[in-house]
Amino acid sequence: MEEYVDVLDENGKNTGEVTTRKIAHQKGLCHKISIVALIDENGKLLMQQRSINKDTEPGKWDLSAAGHVDAGQTSEETAVRETYEELGIKINTNELKKVSSFKYIIKINENLLVNHFSDLYIVKRPNIDIKNIKMQESEVQQIKMCGLQEFQTMLDNNDTVVATNYCKEIMKYMK
Repeated sequence: MEEYVDVLDENGKNTGEVTTRKIAHQKGLCHKISIVALIDENGKLLMQQRSINKDTEPGKWDLSAAGHVDAGQTSEETAVRETYEELGIKINTNELKKVSSFKYIIKINENLLVNHFSDLYIVKRPNIDIKNIKMQESEVQQIKMCGLQEFQTMLDNNDTVVATNYCKEIMKYMK
């Protein structure tokens, strides 16, 4: 099924144009994604390893959930949807604490230019039991809870897709 996204201008404002995710990436058109970092009461972060079948950064470790904001949808709605789709975890919009918005551009190859405005949300949960998580196999290869030191090591070793411009925000909530 084809995903449709709203095209944004260089300032992140909606242009009124709608296109497919595929075309947005082929042409480098700016669009929005939502990212969720689930953190438990011990300051551990739920991380997922991306499927090896993903078109961007396959097999790399990523934050708890993320996804493209569908055309006409809000960033908050996407955060709730993606967390449930990828992990089977139900969250509410009132649990979302928006901690950062940033622009992210990376050329993957000649036919793929990722150009995102990203909204980062933190969700604090008292307990995250990974045994009860239902991973979306097409998106997620495996999951783990990650402490601050392990997260830093993964960043240092370039094992993650996590952009450094919001890592400090996440780490504040892990302490």
